[in-house]
Order: sequence, then structure tokens, then C-alpha cells
Amino acid sequence: MSGFFDSEIVKEQIKEMEDLQQEIIERTMSAPFMGGPEKKEHVELMRQFLDKQKNLCFRIQLSQDPQALEMKERIKEAAIMLGMDPESGINEFFEKMDETLDYLEEIADE
Repeated sequence: MSGFFDSEIVKEQIKEMEDLQQEIIERTMSAPFMGGPEKKEHVELMRQFLDKQKNLCFRIQLSQDPQALEMKERIKEAAIMLGMDPESGINEFFEKMDETLDYLEEIADE
């Protein structure tokens, strides 16, 4: 039996997330100088990254693989450290991030 993180699908998803994260970091440096369309594009990249995170977390929550269970526990601990309810922690986190991205998109033209 292979580990959760040995799956080609999971590896590909993590690689895509790493690439998006790198692009977001690079763009963030110039965010104060971006115009409205560039800001919206930046928010869209963050939204894509968040969607990939949601997808990976969903896979983790469904898996019984020991690696996935360990990661699930780490995510739960991180949610608690961020002051979130441990039972709804990750869902609450994603909801708040969606709200934040909606807000950033709204103010992108200001």
C-alpha cells in the first residue's frame, strides 16, 4: 500500500499549489503598485490556490492513510492555534478566506 502523499494525483496537486504559491508571493511584492485589473487577477490566483487547498483537505479528510490522518491532525491543531472551533476549524477557515477574497475583489477598483 502506498502512502497518501505518494499518489500521483496528490503529488500533482501539491506541485500546482507550490507553483501558484510562488506566483502569489512574487506578485504580492508589487501589489501596492497594481491597478484594478491586476489586483483582481491577483485575487483570482489566491482563489485558485484556496480552491486547491480545499480540494486537498477534502481528500485528506476522506483518507484513512496514516500520512493523511497525521496531516488531518496537524490541520486541526493549526485551526485551534488560529482560534477556530476544532470541530468546524478547517471549514470555518475556508469560509473566512472566501469572505476575505470577496472583500479584496470588491475593493480592487478603489
